[in-house]
Amino acid sequence: MRLLEEKRNVEMKTKNKLGKLEKDFYKNVVEEIKRLENERKIFLQRGDPDGVARLTYEINRAKRFLAELITERVRKILRSTTWSKKLSNMTPEEEAFYEQIKASVDLFIGTLREGVVEKKEVVEEKKEIKEEEKYVLVRVTVPMFKLALPDRDLILHKEDVLHLPEKFFRILAGKGIVQEIKLGGIE
Repeated sequence: MRLLEEKRNVEMKTKNKLGKLEKDFYKNVVEEIKRLENERKIFLQRGDPDGVARLTYEINRAKRFLAELITERVRKILRSTTWSKKLSNMTPEEEAFYEQIKASVDLFIGTLREGVVEKKEVVEEKKEIKEEEKYVLVRVTVPMFKLALPDRDLILHKEDVLHLPEKFFRILAGKGIVQEIKLGGIE
């Protein structure tokens, strides 16, 4: 757990950069905590209160360090979604998280910019669909994406198919998140 403490300390000192973590760092830490918990069970069965206390302290300390490390890295990743440059040294889990959040941030910013550029008036959301509003049949091209809607959030996965209002389609297609499905002979 010394390595976890060191990684956490380094992460807390750097301001806008992620410290280097091994590809399977999180998996290894979780496995080590489980190993300590199993070892604590053995001491408990033996009736060794000192061993149980020592391991309980180590386990709680490791969980606290892991939570602090994750919190700091998530904070940096969230901040980076509004920058034009992606952070280096992300683990595979952090990469997937970044892509999901970045897509949501880009959609949000794109929606705001579209409204500001065209100087559209903000109107109350209507429940009924306007007949003149065009929808596009699309498939999702990224592993996972969260789409925030006025009444709920949708978690979309690669190859999911849905109808999107054309304005959302343009934003998402521009980011490579969705692709239009064209049905042969049907327009």
